[in-house]
Amino acid sequence: MKPKAEARHVIFHSSTPTRPTCARPIAADDVLLAVELNGEPIQSRNDGGPLRVVIPRLISGRAPSGIKRIEFSEFDKPGFWEVRGYHNYAIPGSNNRYDDEASEGPR
Repeated sequence: MKPKAEARHVIFHSSTPTRPTCARPIAADDVLLAVELNGEPIQSRNDGGPLRVVIPRLISGRAPSGIKRIEFSEFDKPGFWEVRGYHNYAIPGSNNRYDDEASEGPR
């Protein structure tokens, strides 16, 4: 299925309770969908199976695994961590763990 022309974000819905959703701009060139790990199909939920999102530029704990649905949206939708005050794009090695409006930490 092709996304509608107005789609600007992709939202990954996961079966993982600690990171059930994650949104990325549709134009992002840093998202990989993995179905294999070390040349073998990802079957175990412990390994993020059957489909895992890999986003090298984000803190690894923020990328969802066990993907059960992919949604395209015109608008960015805050994910599990973002609604708790964390920055939408937590980049490793940067100082942007928390959203600017929640600089004192998670809500």
